[in-house]
Amino acid sequence: MTFPRGLLQPAAGYRFSLDALLLAAFARPRGRVGLDLGAGCGVVGLGVLVRAPHVRMLAVEQDAELCACAAANAARLGAAQRLHVLRADVRRLPLAPESVDFVLGNPPYRCPGTGKVSPHPMRRAARFESGATLADFLRAASWSVRNRGGCWFVFLAERLDELLAGCLRERLRPKELVPVVSRPGTPARLVLLRAVKNGGPGLTVHAPLALHSASCCGPTPQRFSASARQFCPWLEDGPEDGPICSSGQE
Repeated sequence: MTFPRGLLQPAAGYRFSLDALLLAAFARPRGRVGLDLGAGCGVVGLGVLVRAPHVRMLAVEQDAELCACAAANAARLGAAQRLHVLRADVRRLPLAPESVDFVLGNPPYRCPGTGKVSPHPMRRAARFESGATLADFLRAASWSVRNRGGCWFVFLAERLDELLAGCLRERLRPKELVPVVSRPGTPARLVLLRAVKNGGPGLTVHAPLALHSASCCGPTPQRFSASARQFCPWLEDGPEDGPICSSGQE
């Protein structure tokens, strides 16, 4: 099995997609123990483990079926001893304060009452703040990560103001920001953010990451740009290979 091809996911309901792979590729954690908040089927944590053989990950997920998928995927990748799945609510973490070296999070993107609502409860929980909110994810990250530890997030660009304000409120100083655009010259739909607990001032805003080239349009399948494949090598096979290449929790 080659990550991320063949990962087990529920037959219906939540499916991981492009944003999870971008987050896993964006993270450059230091330390030995990491935490994946809202882990789903484990793709973000497993992406880190593939690149960092010295790291162990805690994967927090409240859905029992997704927890089972995450554990099975770790076993299939030979990482069962390095990915520990915790069935828990992000709002009530069974962890001691400052007990991990770094945190990764993919919070629900939408406030209730905005956007198209999925009839499937698992998809609805992944997309909407019907349970844990952005503030809950940031609070959990700040509680769990050690002083000066790094936190990586992927979130909607249209809610960037809330993300930055929430980080500062929880003493997570934003340090690196990557806007993610569909093509050059188009508005960002996603942002990738690195923050440091109790870090000093100074935020680097990188040039936008364009997922597709300007010439990639029309009815034919879209291919990822060279810069996108360099940023995230798991995109090299192209979008026609399945749900991992869809546009996120939309």
